[in-house]
Amino acid sequence: MVQGQLRTAFAGMQQSTSNARALAEYWRQKTAQEVGRLQAVGERWLQELQQRRAQRISVLRSETEQQTGELQAELQRQRQREQLELEGLLAEVALEESREESETDTWSERTATQQLSQLQQQFRSQQQAGQQRMQEAESGLQATVAGLLAEWNAAWRAVQGVASESTAAVGPDRGWSTAGWTAPKQLPSVLPCGTVRAVFPPCPVMPDAVPGPAESGSLPTELSMPALLQFPSDTSISVCHDAAGREAALDFIRMLLLRLLTEVLPGRIQFTLIDPIGLGQSFSAMMHLADFDELLINSRIWTDAVQIRDRLQKVTEHMESVFQTYLRSEFETIEDYNRAAGEVAEPYHFVVIAGFPAGFTEEACRSLSGILTSGPRCGVHAIVAWSPDQPVPRNFDTELLRTECLQFGVRGGVVQPTMLAELPAVLSDRLRFAVTPAVDSATSVSLVRMVGERSRDARRVEVSFQRIAPRTELFWSDSTAEGINLPIGRAGAARLQYLRLGRGTSQHVLIAGKTGSGKSTLMHILVTNLALHYSPDEIEFYLVDFKKGVEFRSYAACRLPHAQVIAIESDREFGLSVLERLDQVLQERGELFRARGAQDVPSFRRLHPAERMPRVLLLIDEFQEFFTSEDRVSSRAALLLDRLIRQGRAFGMHVVLGSQTLGGAYSLARSTLGQVAVRIALQCSENDAHLILSEDNSAARLLTRPGEAIYNDANGLVEGNHPFQIAWLEEEQRDELLSGLPQRFGRTTKSQRATIVFEGNVPPQIEECGPLLSWLQSGQQVNSGLPVWIGEPVAIAPPLELCFEPAAGQNVLIAGQEADAVDAMFAAAAIAGSLHAGAVRSRVILLHDGRDQVSLQNFRQTFEHVDAARWQLALPGQADQVLRELWDLLQSREG
Repeated sequence: MVQGQLRTAFAGMQQSTSNARALAEYWRQKTAQEVGRLQAVGERWLQELQQRRAQRISVLRSETEQQTGELQAELQRQRQREQLELEGLLAEVALEESREESETDTWSERTATQQLSQLQQQFRSQQQAGQQRMQEAESGLQATVAGLLAEWNAAWRAVQGVASESTAAVGPDRGWSTAGWTAPKQLPSVLPCGTVRAVFPPCPVMPDAVPGPAESGSLPTELSMPALLQFPSDTSISVCHDAAGREAALDFIRMLLLRLLTEVLPGRIQFTLIDPIGLGQSFSAMMHLADFDELLINSRIWTDAVQIRDRLQKVTEHMESVFQTYLRSEFETIEDYNRAAGEVAEPYHFVVIAGFPAGFTEEACRSLSGILTSGPRCGVHAIVAWSPDQPVPRNFDTELLRTECLQFGVRGGVVQPTMLAELPAVLSDRLRFAVTPAVDSATSVSLVRMVGERSRDARRVEVSFQRIAPRTELFWSDSTAEGINLPIGRAGAARLQYLRLGRGTSQHVLIAGKTGSGKSTLMHILVTNLALHYSPDEIEFYLVDFKKGVEFRSYAACRLPHAQVIAIESDREFGLSVLERLDQVLQERGELFRARGAQDVPSFRRLHPAERMPRVLLLIDEFQEFFTSEDRVSSRAALLLDRLIRQGRAFGMHVVLGSQTLGGAYSLARSTLGQVAVRIALQCSENDAHLILSEDNSAARLLTRPGEAIYNDANGLVEGNHPFQIAWLEEEQRDELLSGLPQRFGRTTKSQRATIVFEGNVPPQIEECGPLLSWLQSGQQVNSGLPVWIGEPVAIAPPLELCFEPAAGQNVLIAGQEADAVDAMFAAAAIAGSLHAGAVRSRVILLHDGRDQVSLQNFRQTFEHVDAARWQLALPGQADQVLRELWDLLQSREG
């Protein structure tokens, strides 16, 4: 372009010079023509004078000859006089001719001189003007050349700056080596996909006639820089290819996938991979991600037409959820939401398709159209390799792959950006794009596994418990008079999700989610935050855990004052006794409310503000255990749960049921579950999603990370869905918050009933048997009966007591293979009989077979300080003597 401008300027100068020369030549010719014309005019005038003279002479001669004939005679007389006249006339004529010739010559010379002078003056003036214009043109040309070179230098420096910024943006090229890769700390702004080499024309050297800047011929002509994709705006990509270019297109896409994996934060990206032609082979290396987290690639690579349709439909459902739940009218794009959301930011989702339109039905194409047009706003992008030679379903407009995606194409086996081909030839010929070289299979697998390892726990989101916990000075400051209003997690970028119970139909809660989904965390959040917001006078807990774990043991260790019952690894029978106790509370409250004229807890609290009336929360983890067998326990539990759920609302009694699944042959009746209006669904299968929420509400199947849940207070209907992230509470922090709550606040509750703790896998401790301790210190007479406490019942009841009365048939047979349990019951009986402080003392004799030396030694050590008159340990060799003594004693008493 610059060369063309310079050539135009030179041509203009040459034209001006040529014009000036032509003008000078024109005036020379004009002057010669004018001089010739004037000479011709003078000659014609001279000829006319000569002709007139000749005519005059002829006339005079004619007259003379006539007069000569007439005056022949007189001639002689007047010859003298006529001769004189003739001579005078001739002299006059000669003088006149001389004068006219002189005048003619003078006029011709003066006219020619004047015209020549005018022509010369005009020529000099035009020559000066031409020279001035030429000088001005030379100055303008020099300024133009200098300006163009300055613009060239500025543009070159700008291009160099862009190249430097591009290089700095991606850092040094580490290649695909696994040794140099570290997990990024933040989202990238760009992704390298290749290199761009620009070849510029050399800047022309100006001729000496038109001097230019000294650097005009020394500027560089070539530059290389990384080719960058803006993230995430340029990551919806289509690659057009024919049959021969398919492998090149797939190499390019595999390179992009590795870029995304290695440049984006671990856990902040997920893939849906579709490969109907290659049957998964095109992206086989990505399957290693499933070894660490199946959700990174949605479990597998999809190849079947029905699978493709279903997966794309789920992607569009995810988009609907993002639009309606997160973006709404508050955020323009998912990037805006994520900046505000912090730890609950939504991951990016990439739909990667090889071989479109193969395997695509009209329904799948409809979903793909939605992804292409609306997906980027909610973080869903498509990378599509497609062949224009293949017919597409009629409802799909391939123009979307051009307008909604950054386009690439395969030409001559090489991937090139389509925009290069659309540039003018003068530019496209000077730009060269080279794709980042493909990585070998072994390195690709290593990189994928490294990213998978880093992503294993990256999806875990931890919303600090401090976001939902009350400030220390506000502990126990809330009231449950009107209901429970408790924050349990974070909903969206700026809102908290509240659990609200005690109003309308929101009385009971159903919580379900698969193992690792965060169900136990949610239950701990419920118990801990309720214990911090409300005092024991406001709420009481009945905690039952059927799961084979120790989830609720910390509440027993902390002596949580709110807890009335804590069942750890509970048996079904003990769980049933908890329901029976609550049924008794239900009946008692019903009678109390009728006697006091109250209809519900709010009205009771208003009428009797000084009387204690806490709300009751029954929390059962894995409540399905009640119904694993069709027996009396399951039928009774179903009846009591149904009664609590239907009638408990009026008396401030709320049920929280937790389970990993609601499927299976045995479960609580659907009519009873239908009364549970509040549903909290965590990660689960599609079948469980329908069971937890409702038949037409499967939103829970789209949940992807632990602690992500859907709160629904509309009996599971779709319009009641509220996605949120459960808060995270460390066990140490929980114990620290709950330990010594009453003492911390220097206050006691109106009820100090001891907490009942049942551990199904831990035998009761005899030193904690209250009735035994009271008996040993009471001094009660033995002849009124000898009580022996041999264990705790699997129910909410006093310790199991055997009372040996002084009557016939007062014997016990213990059968079983648990030798330690038998020894424990023997020891309990020995303690009750040998250590009693009454006036009439009993005596205990233990006849031991001696085969279990550990057992024998334990008994000896335990009772070695007991009075021999009260305790005797006999071995088999002493059996006869002991029995004889007892027989003699019996005979003496009977006599």
